[in-house]
Amino acid sequence: MEIIAINEKNRNTFAERMGRDLTEDLDREFYRGLGALGDGDTPMGVLIYELKNVEEETATKSEIILLDGDDEEVKDALMESYKAAVVAENVKESFYELPGQDLGAFFEKMGFKNDVIEGGTVSITLEEFMQLPIIKGKIPEHIGSISGLVMRAFRKGVTKFLFMGQKGLLEDLAYLPINWFEMEVSAYSAADEKVNGFLLLRKNSSGSLEVKLFIAAGPDYLVNLIGMVRYSVKKAYELYPPETKIIIRRHDDKTQAFVGKLFPGAKGEPSIRGGRDEV
Repeated sequence: MEIIAINEKNRNTFAERMGRDLTEDLDREFYRGLGALGDGDTPMGVLIYELKNVEEETATKSEIILLDGDDEEVKDALMESYKAAVVAENVKESFYELPGQDLGAFFEKMGFKNDVIEGGTVSITLEEFMQLPIIKGKIPEHIGSISGLVMRAFRKGVTKFLFMGQKGLLEDLAYLPINWFEMEVSAYSAADEKVNGFLLLRKNSSGSLEVKLFIAAGPDYLVNLIGMVRYSVKKAYELYPPETKIIIRRHDDKTQAFVGKLFPGAKGEPSIRGGRDEV
């Protein structure tokens, strides 16, 4: 068995295990992949992770996004190579939140402190969103689709929030082109001809729409947040079937509170969460 770095030349070998979305994500600035090859270059496993805080003054971390191996030996080998790889990148801590509980005992063996939790990711259909009272109001004129933004305005808006230390789920927000997002459904708000809010969604290979950045600044930030939700949901309902799922990862207290207020019954699936120091 051989453990190799997954790159442009060999990624198709592991694409079935990674899925289309993760295969595409390996093009992104801070995503990394390791693959296990058996006899005849048969794929036996993959480990995908994303580096966090690389360009900040805080300690670099790594989030394990996928670990899939044919057996314990393959997973052991992948984790051994992972340890060496993240130490080389000066990673201080690894962590994960993964659906299901099958890997819990394995990660504990690898030195992670592991908990069983309700997952932070929730899935809500467009039809369910359309039932919300806040969707029924008018959309202010200063809110629209990012497809109507010139590139310079989009980049200035992104830069504004990066300077504020706000990047949502996107470590590589500064590197992503505008068309990485679902441009018709993703929304912005503006004041004095300057972007002061974003609701950015990515279309997954499954057809779902995933919220990647939801943020606004200024005295009317809450009004703008609600306005962008209203715009994006109505636009998505025009373009997609009612059963289309909106995926939201409750990654911080504000997002959790917002989702809890709109959908108090929304639950994530049982998951495991853990972490360990690397250096």
